[in-house]
Amino acid sequence: MTQHDEWVFIGVVARPFGVAGAVKLNLSNPHSKTLKEGLKLRLVNARGESSEVTLGKVRPDARVDVEGWISRDQALLWSAAKVFVRRMDLPPLNEDELYLADLLGATVQDINGITLGTIIGFSENKAQHRAIIEDDKGKVVLVPFLVPIVVEIDLEEAIVVLDPPEGLFE
Repeated sequence: MTQHDEWVFIGVVARPFGVAGAVKLNLSNPHSKTLKEGLKLRLVNARGESSEVTLGKVRPDARVDVEGWISRDQALLWSAAKVFVRRMDLPPLNEDELYLADLLGATVQDINGITLGTIIGFSENKAQHRAIIEDDKGKVVLVPFLVPIVVEIDLEEAIVVLDPPEGLFE
C-alpha cells in the first residue's frame, strides 16, 4: 500500500500550454484544490527519469507555470510524465473520505470472501472512477468504483469488498 509513501500520484502532464513552459495537467481528481503556487511536484517520465519542480502561477483547468521552464520545448520533454505530490501537501480529508492512491495494492474480495484480485490503478470516464483490478492470472478488469458495487473498504487491512455485476470477473 502507499499509505505511508512520501509522494502520492495525482495525475499526468497532458501537454504544453502556450510557448513559455506552462503545461496542462490531467488530474486524477479534476476538482482537487491541491495545486497552488510554490507547490513542489515530482515528475516521472516513461523512461523512469524524475525531476522535482515548483509550481508558479496556477490557472483554471490545471494549467500551471513551472518555475525555471521558459520554453515549450522544456514542457514537451515532460509530456505524459506522471505527477506526484508530497502527502503532507494534500488537503486534509473529511472522516468519510479517502485518497484512491491509498487503495493501490489492496486485495479485492467479493461479498463471499473470494479473492478477485488486486487494485493496480484507477481510471475515470467522466461519469465515474473505475478501479483497475488484476487477478492472479494477469487478467485486468475495470470496475465502476461506486456504491452499490463497492460494499466495504478496510484501509487498515488493505481489503476492498465488492458486489460486482454478474459476469464481470468471468
